Amino acid sequence: MISAHPKVDFPIPFIVSLRLLLAVLAAAAPLCAGGEGPRPEGAAPDAVESRLCLRRVVAGDPGAGMALVERMAHYRVPGVAIAVIDGGRIDWVRGYGVSRAGTESPVGPDTPFQVASISKPVTAAAVLSLVGDGRLDLQMPLDRWLPGWPGPDNRFATDQPVTLARLLSHTAGVGGHSYVGYPRGADLPTTADILAGRAPANSPPVTLDTLPGALWRYSSGGYVAVQAVIETVTGRPFADVVRERVLAPLDMHHSFFTVADSAVVAGGHRDTGNPVPGGWHVYPEQAAAGLWSSAADLAHFGIALMRAAAGDSAGEAATFVPMLTPLTAGWGPGMAMGGEGASLRLWHSGANVGYRALLVVFPHLGRGAVILCNGDGGGPLITEIVRAIASVYDWPHYRPEVLHPLALGRAELAAYVGRYRLKSGLNVTVQPDGAGVRVRVNRQAPRRMVPVAADTFVGLDCDTRLRFRREQGAVTGLVIVQGRFQVPAERLPESTAATTAP
Repeated sequence: MISAHPKVDFPIPFIVSLRLLLAVLAAAAPLCAGGEGPRPEGAAPDAVESRLCLRRVVAGDPGAGMALVERMAHYRVPGVAIAVIDGGRIDWVRGYGVSRAGTESPVGPDTPFQVASISKPVTAAAVLSLVGDGRLDLQMPLDRWLPGWPGPDNRFATDQPVTLARLLSHTAGVGGHSYVGYPRGADLPTTADILAGRAPANSPPVTLDTLPGALWRYSSGGYVAVQAVIETVTGRPFADVVRERVLAPLDMHHSFFTVADSAVVAGGHRDTGNPVPGGWHVYPEQAAAGLWSSAADLAHFGIALMRAAAGDSAGEAATFVPMLTPLTAGWGPGMAMGGEGASLRLWHSGANVGYRALLVVFPHLGRGAVILCNGDGGGPLITEIVRAIASVYDWPHYRPEVLHPLALGRAELAAYVGRYRLKSGLNVTVQPDGAGVRVRVNRQAPRRMVPVAADTFVGLDCDTRLRFRREQGAVTGLVIVQGRFQVPAERLPESTAATTAP
C-alpha cells in the first residue's frame, strides 16, 4: 500500500465547415508561458481570485485581471474548489459558490466532486502498488489475467502484446475514448459487461482496433481493462482495492467511488447552469471516470508525487517513483508529462457530464494545484484559474503570454474597421476597441484582438490571427489564420455592409 505524503491544453481543431467556422473566434485556446515576475511574498488566495486572465494579456493593462466569482457566473458554473500546493505542502484550499444551483449549500475545501479522468492516475497508483507487491507486472501480456480477451478473431491480436504499461499510457491499441455514465437508479453493468459491450452497458465492447504499441490514442476503455485485471488478481471489488492501497494511506477521506445516501457532494450542472437530472451520472467504469474526490484530497495525491521526486523512500512512498518516468513520449503511468529537469510537470484533466477538473504538479519544485468545477462550462474557467495561480506563484508554465502590441492611432485602426465576407457567406465584423479591434463572426460573441505586426492582429482569448490584405494601400480583405488553416474574406463595400445583416 501507499504511504501519505492542461499540458492543460485545450486545442480546437479547425475544419472549414459552417459550424466550426462560426466557432473559430470562440474556440478555447491552449495555455502558454509568459511572465509577470516572481510572486509576492505571502501571496494569498485573494490574489489568485482577482487575477484570472485570458491566454494573452496586454502589458500594463490594468483591466487584465478578472474576478473568479464573475467568471463563474460568466461560464454558469455554480461551484468551484481550489487547492494550491507550494513548498511541497498545501498552501491553501478554498471553496466558492454552491454545491447545487438554487441552494445555499456552500462548496467547502472537503466537498467531493466527480473528478472524471483524474481517476486514471489514482488507478495507476493502485496498479503500481500491486506491482510493488509482485502481484502484477507492467510488461506482462494481459492474457495472463484476462484469458480470451480481446478474442481469437481480433486481427490486431498479434505478437505485439497488450500490457499494463501500454494501457496506462494509452498506447495499447484499445478503443473507447470516453463514457457518458448512467442516470442514478439505472441498472449498472459489471466490469465484464462493459468489456463485452453487453446490456445493460451503454457503450461498445472494449477491444483492440489498432496494433498495440503503434500509436498514442487516449483510451478510457483501456482503463476498464485495467479495472478488470485488478479485480481478477485481487478477487475483490476495484473500489475496495483502491481505497485500501491509495485513498486511505494518503488520508483521502473524502474520496470514494460510490456515493452514500448521507454524503454531501457537489451536484453536476450543464453548460446552461441547470442541474444534471438526478444530480449526477453514475460511472461503473470506475478506473476511467468513477472517482469522487475533494480538492484537498487530490492535493495529498500531488504531494505524494513530490515526495517521490524528492527521493523519499520511507515506507512504501517509493510506489510513486515510476509515475515520474515516461512510458511513452509525453505520458507516464496515468498522467501526462511535460517539461524536463526541475520544470517537469505532470497533469491530468477530467470531464464527466456536469463536471470539469484538473490536477497539475511540478514535483521537483513542490508546486501544484487542484481545480474542481461542478459545471460543463468549467473547462475554460479552469484555464483562467490556472493562469492566475501560475502568475501569482511564479510557475514555469501556464502563465499568460504578455503582449506589447503596436501603438496604432485612431485613424490607423479605422482602416481595418468594416464588414468582410467569407466564401461560405459568413460575415466577419471588425470594430474599434481601444488599442485594438473586436472581431465577430456572424452573431458569435466578439473577440478582442490587438496589433502585433503590420496588418496582423492576434486574439487575447483564442488561438486565431487576422492578417489584413491591402491593394494600393487600402485594406481590401483579411485572412483568418488558425494553425495551418487559412480562410480568406473579402471586404464589403460600405453601401453593401450597411444593409447586410450580421
